[in-house]
Amino acid sequence: HSLDDLLPQKLIPTLINLSGIEPNKKTNLVNKEERKKLLHLFKDFRLKVSSLDSVHKAIITTGGIELKDIDPKTMKSKIINNLSFAGEIINLDAPTGGYNLQLCWSTGYMAGKEAFSIS
Repeated sequence: HSLDDLLPQKLIPTLINLSGIEPNKKTNLVNKEERKKLLHLFKDFRLKVSSLDSVHKAIITTGGIELKDIDPKTMKSKIINNLSFAGEIINLDAPTGGYNLQLCWSTGYMAGKEAFSIS
């Protein structure tokens, strides 16, 4: 799939379906209007929460940008220039108890400090 590097595997069929693009259509045959629909879904994909589960299942977020792809001193991407990461978008899990908050504050500070020094 052309979307394999852009989206989680489980999300791809849903976005293809919502875009109206034939699932087996070759990438080079996707027309401009279909690409616009897909882009709109990328930018404004909305979900309606239909129910909640136990708080015990809502404690951790897992997955995200791999640590090997981030400069730990600046939080900048090693792959894409002028792109930085912070917080729970980074693939780093820890026990509950404030560790994720500290990760957000520390990496956000580092990324912001680096962004300010560049401008």
